[in-house]
Amino acid sequence: MAKKEKRKFKLKIHITREILLSSLFFIKGKVNKVPASILIGTFFFLISLIFLNSYNRRLKEKVLGINIQMQADQKSAYEWEQLLAEKPDFRDGWLQLSSLYAKMGNVKKAKEAFNRAKEIDPNFEALPSLEKLLKE
Repeated sequence: MAKKEKRKFKLKIHITREILLSSLFFIKGKVNKVPASILIGTFFFLISLIFLNSYNRRLKEKVLGINIQMQADQKSAYEWEQLLAEKPDFRDGWLQLSSLYAKMGNVKKAKEAFNRAKEIDPNFEALPSLEKLLKE
């Protein structure tokens, strides 16, 4: 049985000119001493706070996604290290580990893993192009 998909619903607010004007006139009718420009400014300030909150929430979600990806990369690197401890002559494993290290920003370890793969099979035809990618 397939898992139920969680659906996210976004609330979209549509404000027509009539709604905006009627709400401002209602407020103006209740508070006669406050100038209309202050009321309008306050209204737009509140709307900007709503948009800022939405932006901050999306930013937090993005940062969380990056952190989750980094944890997954670290876990994968650890698993490749364990595999290569058992099978040190596995060229493709060293290339995978080199790629993961480069993705995580550890250039020194990426070069070491790449050089280990190069020692195992110096005639591998994809090594020059992979080395060029690693230098970038």
